[in-house]
Amino acid sequence: MRSSASSECLQCAAGSFCSVGSDAQALCARGSYAASANATECAACVAGEYQDEQGQTACKVCPEGSSCAAGATAALKCDAGTYQDASGQASCKPCPEGHACTA
Repeated sequence: MRSSASSECLQCAAGSFCSVGSDAQALCARGSYAASANATECAACVAGEYQDEQGQTACKVCPEGSSCAAGATAALKCDAGTYQDASGQASCKPCPEGHACTA
């Protein structure tokens, strides 16, 4: 009598991805996300957003006073001499003439 192991394909959960031939799902890395199930790859966060955790389904909006490049894993506080008065921005602005901008 021969025993046969059961085999099944499971859906990859949102926040993870499965490439062809995968035997397990992999969590999306920091700086990326998978919004829905069955992803074959994770998408990088767009400029103005970041993701500091693995296995997420969306990116976080970069807060005022910071900048976030595409694929950012953290919001970077604006350096001294620069500022950002809006959220969701990819870069900080230079401090205007007649003003002092501290970090």
